[in-house]
Order: sequence, then structure tokens, then C-alpha cells
Amino acid sequence: MCWYSTYYIFGAIGFVWIYFMTRYGRNCPEDCDDISAPEREFIKHEKKTRDKVPWLKILTSPALLAIWAAHAGTFWTIWLMTAEIPSYLTHVLKYSVFKDGQTVGDAYFMSWLCSFIMSGLTGYLIKSKILTLNVTRKICQSIASFLTALCLIILGFISDPHWVVFLLNVIFMSLTASFWGFMLNYNDITHNRGVVTEVGNFIGTVTTIIPAVLKHFIVSDQTDGLRWGIMFWITAIVAILSNTAFFFFSSGDIQEWDSDSALNGIEESRFLMKRTESMSKRYNNPASFEEKQQTKTTIDCEREKKSSSEDKGPTKSDDSSK
Repeated sequence: MCWYSTYYIFGAIGFVWIYFMTRYGRNCPEDCDDISAPEREFIKHEKKTRDKVPWLKILTSPALLAIWAAHAGTFWTIWLMTAEIPSYLTHVLKYSVFKDGQTVGDAYFMSWLCSFIMSGLTGYLIKSKILTLNVTRKICQSIASFLTALCLIILGFISDPHWVVFLLNVIFMSLTASFWGFMLNYNDITHNRGVVTEVGNFIGTVTTIIPAVLKHFIVSDQTDGLRWGIMFWITAIVAILSNTAFFFFSSGDIQEWDSDSALNGIEESRFLMKRTESMSKRYNNPASFEEKQQTKTTIDCEREKKSSSEDKGPTKSDDSSK
């Protein structure tokens, strides 16, 4: 198999996905025959109203801005390691294509092994209350940034292939800790993590344009190790600055701008789940369409009465008994 067979293999897998998506994908619950009537009813009546996103408070939140800074700095470093290190190994260390791929592959493998260690260790520290959630996030992100920066600084001064490979493995392993740093910190500060994470991914992706442009101008001669060293040192500075912002301004608590809509959505889902369970028994029995509609109407009325009674507060009889 040649190197370009990877394009054919993954392209063929894409066609397999297209087949299954076309065969089993549906546009709406009414078109899907693989779900039961109660499930279809649950999906149709799920809460669809959304609260407005408080963009001003979000964009001025120190805790979230710190996460975005760490996100951008980490993506900058990851881009350098994944996109440019193979060129460094080929042109500076004179590695062959096979040895180049093997070196990078070993680094990814070590990173994969390190993820199991980090997952178990951070979970133990938090559950045992040895460290708080916020402190754990800061330590993990500091490992990912400061240790990576240290290795990049050293990498700019050495040319021994064995030490270079060792430092590359350390960098890839340390970057794994960022998943338990800024990445999970999104979940800590807001229930509505989807919006802020998407913005963070956008910022991180756009940030990778900067090192790509810098590398084009700085490393004009790809065989010059000194020019590569300058690129490594700039990346180390970015990693240190981004982690400094995260270390001082990140938080492990839900922020005040976070809406309660997520919690309300959970309660709404629980209510609808109970509703579908009760309706399931009726749908499974031979009942008329009118009876099903009457059952849904009755449940809606009971829900409205319950909500109105909660809004009115305690009754007079309750006050007299007190």
C-alpha cells in the first residue's frame, strides 16, 4: 500500500457513512418509523424556547476570557507540534519520511497513555477532596503550558536527535493535561457550555493562522536550526502568557451570567419523561384517538394548575394553622 492509499481508505469510509445516513437518517420525528409513539410525543413537545444569550456579560467575564486565552495558546502550540514538527525533523535532523512518521506516532502513543493517567489522577484528587476543582484545573493547565514552554526553550538550543525525540514526547504528553485544564473548565462555569465552547473553538482555530504566517517569515530556510529555535521560543512565550491569564482569572464556580434555563430544561425533560411513561401504557392499549387526545389535555391542565398554585404561595388555611 502506498501513502496515498490513506486518501482512498478514508474516502471510502466517508461513502459508507453517506449510505447509512441516507438510509436511516430522518428530517423529523414524524418520518422516523424506528421510534415509539411516546418517544415521538416526547420529542415533539420538548421545550423549544430559548433564553437570550447575555453576550455582553459573557464577553466581559474574566473567568471565561481566561479560558479563551488558554484555548488560543494551547491551539497555537498544538498547531506547531502537529503541522510543523515533521518538517523540522525532516529538514534539520535529516529524518527519513518513515522515521519521521514513527517518531511523531510514538509521541501520539505516549500522549494516549498519559491521558489514562491524567484521567484517573484528577478524578481521584477531586473526589477525595485533596484538591479543589479550580486548583486541579489550574495545575493541569500549568503542566500543559509551562512544561511545554520549558521543553520548547530547550529544544531551540540542542540538536542531538535523541534529546529532541525525548523532548517531543514530553511535549505531547504534557499537552494532554490541557483536556483536564481549560477544556473541562467550560463545564465548571456554565450549564450552557455549548455556546461558549463554540466561541472558544473559533478563537483557537483563528489563532493558528498567526503561527502559520510567522513560520513562513521566520523559518525562511527550513534547514536552519536557529530559525526554528526562534519559532519555538515565540511559542513558549505564548504558552506562558496564556497560562498566566488562566492561572489568575479562571474559576471553578458557575458564573452569574449563566442562565437558569439549563436547569429549567432539565426539570422540563424530567416532567416530559414522566408524561411519556404514563402515556406509553395508553398507547400500547387499544384506545381511540379521542381518548389519547383527552389524556394529553388532562395532563396539561394538571400541570397548569400545579404551576399556578405554586405562584400564588401558601393559602389562608395554611396561614391560620401556623
